[in-house]
Amino acid sequence: GGIIGDFDYSKLEPRLLAWIAKDRVLYDAFTDGGGYKFFAKELWGFDCGDDSPEYRATKAVLLGVHYNMHTPKMAKELWILGVHFSADDHEHERKTDRLRHTYLRLVPGVSKYMEVQEAFLLQHRYVVAADGATRHLPLTDGKDTPGYGHILNQAINFPVQRLASTVTGSALLDIEAELLRLHGLDYRGYTG
Repeated sequence: GGIIGDFDYSKLEPRLLAWIAKDRVLYDAFTDGGGYKFFAKELWGFDCGDDSPEYRATKAVLLGVHYNMHTPKMAKELWILGVHFSADDHEHERKTDRLRHTYLRLVPGVSKYMEVQEAFLLQHRYVVAADGATRHLPLTDGKDTPGYGHILNQAINFPVQRLASTVTGSALLDIEAELLRLHGLDYRGYTG
């Protein structure tokens, strides 16, 4: 009908991570189980509204874990977002750590995926995405390589982000092809 949809891609990476990590709980939650709201209820024990501090904290914890963020940085990021579990820094960090570990227990496939990625990185010094794309990483001295944490994050995130870009790009090509078809064109006619 001539209407172009602007859809929410914010759940794409968690879905793809679930598929890559073979984590059924994460997959089910983000395909037909409420996504962040499902995990908010698991973490807090009650339904959280979209604009609640608990929902914002849940989303930050999930995304932080998915990007291999550890407790100290996650606690700082939550604080910046305005989510304060306590006025005491140590208590705030302790509660952040509890949420982080509770989430990791809910999605054991994610932890396993991260362990596998790290082992592969240490052995091969590169990682591979689902489409076969390879990313070589500057690992010179194993875990003693300067910036190892950043390199590990790249090893964990590259396969997910690569696939997300591929899926999004493919969808854009499908939209463009449909728009051209509506005007009686195909790519050859459009670019020729």
